[in-house]
Amino acid sequence: MANEDLIHIRQVLDGDSRAYRFLVDKYKTMAFTLAFRIIQNEQDAEEVTQDAFVQAYRNLKKFRQEAGFSTWLYRIVYNASVSRLRLTGKRRKEFIVDEEVKEAAENSFIKEDYIRYRQRMVQQLLDHLLSTDRAIITLYYLNELSVKEIAGITGLTGENVKMRLYRSRKKLKEILLKKFKPALDDLF
Repeated sequence: MANEDLIHIRQVLDGDSRAYRFLVDKYKTMAFTLAFRIIQNEQDAEEVTQDAFVQAYRNLKKFRQEAGFSTWLYRIVYNASVSRLRLTGKRRKEFIVDEEVKEAAENSFIKEDYIRYRQRMVQQLLDHLLSTDRAIITLYYLNELSVKEIAGITGLTGENVKMRLYRSRKKLKEILLKKFKPALDDLF
């Protein structure tokens, strides 16, 4: 996979700007997910993602291949997202259980309703974490990056990433048990 990225990077650097489309298509979903987890605003996350791809394109000559392209790109997305969050001054959302979604899950045996309920529950849980911790959880579990790669993206030490993962999982578990235990007992 990394070799395929390098082939396209070489093509772009040799003047074929269309080859960059491969990289955009390959990483756009995960880049957006990372930005959204930090910013928590779809429109801002889309803008940050687009800006990050433009920035990566313009700085492709500086890509040293010490890490994979995805790690380099995610670092750009991470930094741009944190900067946007600082500029907009947005705070974490309040934790509110969407009663409509909860009711649909409790009263329906349709698998899709339950899946949507679970996704909403996970998002609400993540909303309790600091933006950096949401990013780390996203990079580790969704992007399946290693602790070392996450450290490279966030600028944290590997030990700090491990500690944040541990504390985030612990906090998520506590919140889950506190907020959703009654609803889960009713569901199962």
